[in-house]
Amino acid sequence: MAFNVPSFSTSNISFGPAVMYMKTFTDPSSTNTPTADIGAITEDGITIEMSAEKRYIAQGNPRLNTFGFTQVQNVSLSVTSIEWDFPNFRHALGAAVLTSTTTFGFGGDPACVEVAIQVLHKMPNSTTITINIWKAVSESGFSLPFGQDEHQFEFKFNALYSAVDWGGSAITGDQNLIQILRTW
Repeated sequence: MAFNVPSFSTSNISFGPAVMYMKTFTDPSSTNTPTADIGAITEDGITIEMSAEKRYIAQGNPRLNTFGFTQVQNVSLSVTSIEWDFPNFRHALGAAVLTSTTTFGFGGDPACVEVAIQVLHKMPNSTTITINIWKAVSESGFSLPFGQDEHQFEFKFNALYSAVDWGGSAITGDQNLIQILRTW
């Protein structure tokens, strides 16, 4: 007999990759639902990090934390693409010029391209996990590696505050950076 086996539901266990969709974010009153699949990614998949920097108020002697509140909240998404896709490059840099599907230019534009990101993951029990990052910008940039193995392009995006969803409706509650849905 095994010891220390917790109770659990196999319907809460999942594995495997997800599909990422991205679109240039436009006027908040227009539809911004991402529809362009970013294509092939590495087996490391997609990583979403959520953080909340806390501030604590300490009182007494010895000083003990008596109250805490969040000062900064952040959501970031990392993914490694293996496709030479110029629109993805533009989004990952936050700026660039695409004069055609075969010409890419970069340098001289201080404005950041904002993107809408959606991640879809199908669980083994047919449940779908949908992750919506309403609006984001690239963290910095990426490298163009030329090596023996497939070329890999590491992209990272940070969520920005959004008062509306992609349909232009006001976001209620504490969902201004990210929304995670689980549908059966």
